[in-house]
Parts: sequence; C-alpha cells; structure tokens
Amino acid sequence: TDGNGNYAWIDQTTDTDTQLNETQVDAFVANNGYLTAEVDGSVTNEIELPTGGNDGQVLKTDGSGNYAWIDLPSGGGPVWVATVVNSDTTLTTENQIATVPGTSTVSLPASPSEGQNICIHHVNGTILDPNGKTLQANPSLNITTPTSLSGAGTIHIIYVNGKWYLL
Repeated sequence: TDGNGNYAWIDQTTDTDTQLNETQVDAFVANNGYLTAEVDGSVTNEIELPTGGNDGQVLKTDGSGNYAWIDLPSGGGPVWVATVVNSDTTLTTENQIATVPGTSTVSLPASPSEGQNICIHHVNGTILDPNGKTLQANPSLNITTPTSLSGAGTIHIIYVNGKWYLL
C-alpha cells in the first residue's frame, strides 16, 4: 500500500545485505542491547585518547581528525585574584579585583610588583591608602596619604616605576 489506500501486488526483492544468525549477533551485542566487543577489545574506555603527552599538556585538534599533545602557550594575560574586603585590608602583590561592599580602608601593597594591576569596586567612604607609595591620579595630582573615595564606582591602577597610576 502507498498509505492512501492504493495497493498493488509486487514481487519481494531479495535482500542482499549480510545476514547474521543469532550466534553471530551475540558475539558483538548482548541480548540486553549493549556492545560486548570493540575494535580495541575494551568496552570500558569510551573515549580513545592518543598515547603520549606530558604533565600539563593539552590535546589539540586541527579539525581534520589529527590530534597532538601540546604545551600551553607561555605569557598571555595576567592572572587575577578576586578579593572581597569586609574590613581594613592590605592587598597582596598579585593582580587583584577587590570588591569593598562597606566603608573599609584598603591599603595598597607596601612592596608592589612592577606592572601589578589592581581594580577596586568601592562604595562611598572607602578609604584608599597608597601605603608609602605615590598614587598619581593625573599629571598634577599625586596622592601620598590615605584618601576617601567618593561615590560608588571602580578605580583601576597599575604600578610602574615606583608609582601607582590611575588608569
């Protein structure tokens, strides 16, 4: 039938596909429907990874089925540490994103690293202490003592050649 009520008598075609008996099928598939054998003989290693590779390497593909273990590129951007400041705090020498939800004093590191970046999300009344260094806010404004940050906002500073610079 063609599904519309039309029918016709036709000769059955011969199936030319490979015919397997139950024993042949059971050699590869258990009666409950899962594989019992694979090309490599293991049914427990579903992801086949290339051999080799060293500690810290990652697997890279070219999109055409070729894989290789590679080292991650060196350099890149700085690593950032997120800090929530709930009381008076002196920041470390790492690149940091500091969130100050209350009115606390945030002291910059006493011995900052060259090129260190700090972003501070603050509320009105947060005190910023340059901790013995100079914070250059613009060419004519150098801050050397603790100062109150007005309003809520974000400041981004970087330490270069012995001074903190407001970006």
